[in-house]
Formats: sequence, C-alpha cells, structure tokens
Amino acid sequence: MTEPATANAGQGPGHHVGHRVGLVLGAGGTAGAAWIFGCLEVLEELTDFDPGQADVLIGTSIGAIKAASIAADGHVSARTFDALQTMATVPNAPTALNTARAAARLAGGKAVALVARAGAADPLTWVEDLKLDGRAQIVSMQRFPPARRVAVLAESATPEREVAASAAIPFGAKPVEMEGKSHVDGAVWSVTNADLASPEDLDLLIVIAPLVATDGGSTVSSLGRDQLITELEPWHAAGKPVIVLAPSGAQYEHRKDRKRHHADARSLTFSKAPTTTRSPHQPKNRAQPTVPVD
Repeated sequence: MTEPATANAGQGPGHHVGHRVGLVLGAGGTAGAAWIFGCLEVLEELTDFDPGQADVLIGTSIGAIKAASIAADGHVSARTFDALQTMATVPNAPTALNTARAAARLAGGKAVALVARAGAADPLTWVEDLKLDGRAQIVSMQRFPPARRVAVLAESATPEREVAASAAIPFGAKPVEMEGKSHVDGAVWSVTNADLASPEDLDLLIVIAPLVATDGGSTVSSLGRDQLITELEPWHAAGKPVIVLAPSGAQYEHRKDRKRHHADARSLTFSKAPTTTRSPHQPKNRAQPTVPVD
C-alpha cells in the first residue's frame, strides 16, 4: 500500500462542491500535539470550523494519531468557508533553491529510514485505546526499499498498525511490520506530506505544521519549510487558497514548553496577513495566519 491513496479518498457522498476543505495535520511529537490542538481550537472560535467537517483528512506522526480519531461531522458551511477564505492566501511558487533543498531533505529522510535503529518504545501501545475513524489518510514510511506508504484507514486490514507506524520515530520507537515490510514515522519522508491533498479535489487547504517554522528555526525546520513550499506548488499553479498554521522561529525554539506552545498556537501571531478583511467571527486584535515564505 505504498503511495497511491488519492486526495478524495475517504470523502463521503454529497460533499459540497465549491466548499471542499482539506485538513493536513503534521508531525511534531507531544509539542506538536499542543500546537495542533491550539490551532484547531482557534480555528473553531474564529470560523466555526470543525475538523470533522474536512472533506480530506491527512495525518503524519502525532498528526496521524489526531487525524485517526476525528469523527466525520457533516460538511463546511458557506459561512465557515467564507471565514476560512479570509485567513487564506495562494501560496508562492517554490524557487529553484526551495526545490533543491526539498530534494535534499527527502534524500536525507530515505537515508535515515535505512540506518535507523529500533528504539525501546512500542508505538502500538500509543494507539490501543484510540477510537479510529476510517476516512483519515495516514502516512508512514517503508524502510527498505525507502517508499512512502499512504493508507486510508477504512480500507486497511490493520488500521491500528497504520497509525502506530506513522508515529514510530526512528531511534526512539520500534518499527512496525506491515505486509512483510518494516515501517517508521511518516515524518521521515515529510513532516506534512501536504502534496497528498490535491487542488483538483479541494477548494481550500488547511495545513497545521508544528515542525515548519515560518522563519528561522533549526536546519531541520528550514528544510521542512522548503519541502512544504514545494509540496504546495500545485495550489500555487491552480490559484487556490491555503492556510498554513506554523510557528514562528521564536515560537519553534521554545516548543518544549508545551503550555506556552499551545498558547502560541491560540494567539495566531503569524508574520504576514494575507488580507485585511476579517472573518465574521474574527476579533479585531488577532493577527491573521499565513503561508510561510522563504
């Protein structure tokens, strides 16, 4: 089951054409969980968006654990979609440098998958109490030969193993065996895997990316930024809007303080507002989020 899940996999019947929203939940460990929860909370407060209303739901690592537990809850209303649009912008085209650095990041991830030693933690214990929703697309990485694995939980014979594999951090957790192959954390391939969400199937995309700093950050974070910018190139080409909720460099540096990181996510203090138009739910004193630019 390496690769070919499609962006509209898991969509229910009768989804609203013109208001189709995708939600990508990225990697980030327990600090990433704090960021994801904070972002989802403030999105609901500002726009009434419920993650259960997403037409496409993609999760990697801690984002996979969250995505797998989000139950379907109808579809995005016209009012909510309009509010989300005021927070979104068409992403910039990747530069040649973005593309080259993204390729280097992927090559490095493949090397990590090959040499990673098993850690002590058993990721299956992290998901044993989850109530899984079948529509989520879950990303892990096959170690050899290196390949991305994308599974729609409803179509998997072992959904718990799919989610566990997505969170099996190299050197920290045991790989998960599926179909005779060893699998590790999907973040080794990409911390977001946002390219799985196609603008051909969606009208707006939300990416929550705890490990992608909008500016500065570590080398790993900056390479993740290049990879995400490259993954969003089809959205640039299609002229369709994207919301990327990612920490600033300063917020990224103190992410280990989970309470503060959660508060940072709720503050939505992002670096550049794509529009001056407020959503119907947006307080005047909140800054708008934006897509990171290199």
